[in-house]
Amino acid sequence: VILLPADVKEIRKFPWYTVSPIEVYPGTTAHVEGLPEGLLAVRVFHRGAKATPGEKHVNLRRGTPRHVEIELEPAEILQGIVLRDGAPLNGARVTLEAPDRPRSIANFFRSSHWFLEHAMLPDFPFAFQETTTDAQGRFMLTAWDEVTPNRYLRAESSDGEAFAIQLVRPGATDLKVELKSQDLTDSALRVRMLGRVQDLPVELIVNGTPVDPFMLPPEEDLVIEDLIAGRWRVKAEWHTDELYEELSQRIDGEAVVEIALPERALAGDDRETWKRAGKVFPLE
Repeated sequence: VILLPADVKEIRKFPWYTVSPIEVYPGTTAHVEGLPEGLLAVRVFHRGAKATPGEKHVNLRRGTPRHVEIELEPAEILQGIVLRDGAPLNGARVTLEAPDRPRSIANFFRSSHWFLEHAMLPDFPFAFQETTTDAQGRFMLTAWDEVTPNRYLRAESSDGEAFAIQLVRPGATDLKVELKSQDLTDSALRVRMLGRVQDLPVELIVNGTPVDPFMLPPEEDLVIEDLIAGRWRVKAEWHTDELYEELSQRIDGEAVVEIALPERALAGDDRETWKRAGKVFPLE
């Protein structure tokens, strides 16, 4: 159960992470104290089920307890089996993740990204779910493809020695996932951006970890090294303009992609241009 103000613009006025999320087992009751006055939105998430309606609003007033009852009904599910050496694998960790968690959350709330910068929020299940396989190697998750059409499913053995990652597209309902031993071969991605005449400020995130910003000389390609061989999501943006996105880029050895830059990126933006875009110049 996730508790947040009905109007996300009010999210900065209270530390919601201290009271939300909470676990409530079906058929039981939870009591939450210390909530602020005002209109509260209560959202319930449960694997394989959805709340009807999706959220309930409660107008809280000091000294007046309120009771909320949520009903669940079956939801579209994503299920499957995890295999290792052809046999069902018990206890494998399975995660389902949106390619862009902040964007999926903003789309869910029909809001801009700004409110994500003013509060600590939980991992909403439509952005990230995880479970473990049973003795038959089976798993079940809520599909959520109406919120996040393309998702990544990752399965990993409990000893961490084998894993698999695959892209899940809309409409998928039953998957067969075969784990393979981790290939730690050093691989790299070479990004070619032809036509540049000035240094290019680069902000790079690899596997969720930011790299210190740097300037890329015009005669050099952007080379991202020390990658595990496999399929990666590759995305490039110039300020708010999306230039390139590949949800399942095969990288084994050295892979090469070419990205067409806009004119202002070819010539280079100065510090004032970055400032007007609302971003910090990488070398500040």
